[in-house]
Amino acid sequence: MAVTFTATTIVGGIVLWSFSSLRFQAEMAQLLSILMVINMLGGITVVPAFYSVFRPKVATSLLAADQASRATSPTTKSASGDTA
Repeated sequence: MAVTFTATTIVGGIVLWSFSSLRFQAEMAQLLSILMVINMLGGITVVPAFYSVFRPKVATSLLAADQASRATSPTTKSASGDTA
C-alpha cells in the first residue's frame, strides 16, 4: 500500500507537468509518468516474486534470528499489561 500511495502521489504531480506549454517538458512528463507506473507495478509484483524465489541469505538469517529471540524470550505480557 505504501508503494502505491507514494507512486500515485508522485505521478499525480508529474501528470500536471505534462500540461506545460513547453513541448519537451510535456513529453518528458508523460514518459516519466509511464516509467513511474511501470516501476510501481514492478515494486508490487516483481520484487516480492524475486524475494520468494531467491530467498536472500541476509533476510532469512535476520528473520530466523528474530524468531529465535522471540521464542526464547522469558517475558510475556499478561492481559493486564504486567510482565510475568
